[in-house]
Amino acid sequence: IPDGCDDCDATLAGTACDDGDPSTTNDQLDANCICNGQPAPANDDYWLEAECATYGNNWTEVASTSASGGNYLISEVDDNYYSTPPSDPDFRIRFTPQIATAGTYRVYARVIVQNPEDNSLWVRANEGAWMKWNQIGFPNDEAGWFWEQVGDWNGGDTANPVTFDLPAGANTIDVVHREPNLPFDKLLITLATDAPVGLGADAENCPDSGGQAKAAADVVRRAPRGGELTISEAGRLYPNPALDRVTLSELPEPVRNLQLLDAWGRMQRHFPDEETLIRTLDLSDLPKGVYILRGQVGGQARVWRVVLQ
Repeated sequence: IPDGCDDCDATLAGTACDDGDPSTTNDQLDANCICNGQPAPANDDYWLEAECATYGNNWTEVASTSASGGNYLISEVDDNYYSTPPSDPDFRIRFTPQIATAGTYRVYARVIVQNPEDNSLWVRANEGAWMKWNQIGFPNDEAGWFWEQVGDWNGGDTANPVTFDLPAGANTIDVVHREPNLPFDKLLITLATDAPVGLGADAENCPDSGGQAKAAADVVRRAPRGGELTISEAGRLYPNPALDRVTLSELPEPVRNLQLLDAWGRMQRHFPDEETLIRTLDLSDLPKGVYILRGQVGGQARVWRVVLQ
């Protein structure tokens, strides 16, 4: 045929195919009828647990079922360093991510503000300028853990979100005590513009868990301004992990407002209500990964974890 791909009968070059290589994407037939893909983009999200970083003696590791990885760090030293960060490494948490792709990154932290008077940290990248990250969580209406982008405060009610130009290879992110009693759970370094929610994805800096500090089963979404949703015991979801579809059964009542969210909390599906106690959901066109299925059963919010493989 005209494009020279004459071993494929009427199939034209550019037709989607599968080259069998999981490290490639956008596979297409070329003009010689060979299936080729493009290298898949690097994963530019770096999830890091605080308790698996290098931290000084003034930070205490605290066990908590609501923390990612089951633990968080807190500095309870009753000293304030408003103008200049302390040089003593006992006040420091140091993260050492290996960045695959040089770029301009946002840094998010998962924290709790227990007292509006103790809501700040010092942050820097690669021994660079210190960010005075003050007024974390303003106007202090978050209940429990939340994510916030690292910023630099120059007065006023809020800090200005900042980005960091990180080279490929070894990097350091230092988080240092400014005020006491701020629980610090997890860090995300990302090229993405969307803020994370819930526990986030698996962390890579905890070697005793094979590089995964938190099982995907514990990735849940945060309810708007009202604490965190938990994995539901209402209904049975199977198969899980799944290839292309899941079934939700053993429901006490029909599920309403059924939605599927990705790991960033972005809606991927909104399923119409049905008057049935068994729902089979087609997810065949979604990429592999961890998702959250949420809905209302008997007026109560319910959440189920879904793993596509």
